[in-house]
Amino acid sequence: MKLAGSHFFCLEADSIDAATDKEQLRPDWDVVEQNSGVISHGERVFLYALCAFYNSEWAGELSARYGETGNVGDLARLISRERSSIITDLMASFRGW
Repeated sequence: MKLAGSHFFCLEADSIDAATDKEQLRPDWDVVEQNSGVISHGERVFLYALCAFYNSEWAGELSARYGETGNVGDLARLISRERSSIITDLMASFRGW
């Protein structure tokens, strides 16, 4: 959330570190959509990948609208090592929450 930009998320805790539930850090869908055309390609791919953990159908539709494939190979190629590490950690711990 910090790396993607906290303005893309609805923080419903005192801080990011104080959040105890994923819903306290959910994406702000309207802000993501409104800003998708003005962020870099890599930032957009990373943000959509994060959003997909909350709503994969929506993230997939938005990805397609902006010409992103959403496949893992493109994700690995387009994002930084730091961003890749975050997605990897999420994938390792994600079980549908």
